[in-house]
Amino acid sequence: MDTKFSVAVHILIMFSEAKNKITSETIAQSVNTNASYIRKVIALLKDDALLIRHQGSFSYSLGKPNDEMTLLDIYQAVKPPKLLHTHQNSNPDCPVGGPINSVLDPIVSHAESQLERDLETQTLFQVIEKIKAQHKNHLTL
Repeated sequence: MDTKFSVAVHILIMFSEAKNKITSETIAQSVNTNASYIRKVIALLKDDALLIRHQGSFSYSLGKPNDEMTLLDIYQAVKPPKLLHTHQNSNPDCPVGGPINSVLDPIVSHAESQLERDLETQTLFQVIEKIKAQHKNHLTL
């Protein structure tokens, strides 16, 4: 599974809580990745209007208040078209390979639906509050 979702949450928290201007390099250091990857994830968040860029700068603001932005909003902005994939080249003549996708596809679909229902119940604000609780209600960026 890829890490775009957790990185996107990380990015949004940093923009939400930063008191000063932050750069993709600053975020990359926090995520422990490279700045170009951060910019790719930021582009996905911008495409879904979860981040809004201020003209002429690398300064961003959230596209909606953090207590209204659900984790599902974030997930949908960065997720691949399908989270889990079943293999497509199994041998149709094999007693396992023939029916495997017709058996697994509904299970995978149900799991993805459940994940989305769970993410819809949590906001970015709630995640921020949990992080602050681990830092004695103080989050300095």
